[in-house]
Amino acid sequence: MNAIFLYLFFETVGMHWLNANVAIFTGDMFQLFLKVPVEIASVFSALATLIAEWALCYWLYKRNIFFKL
Repeated sequence: MNAIFLYLFFETVGMHWLNANVAIFTGDMFQLFLKVPVEIASVFSALATLIAEWALCYWLYKRNIFFKL
């Protein structure tokens, strides 16, 4: 049931809000401070976004918050 929430959240505000903020703190930091190539930094950014999405779902699950349509 939270899969519906996750889909709707990331199609509306999550794509612009969460993905951009995670990219700043992962991909950009790797490029600036560690001089990692852009391709590798993008992979780290995608993995960090996936972990953030999973953490949001886990947080909802632990508090028994389920969205139904």
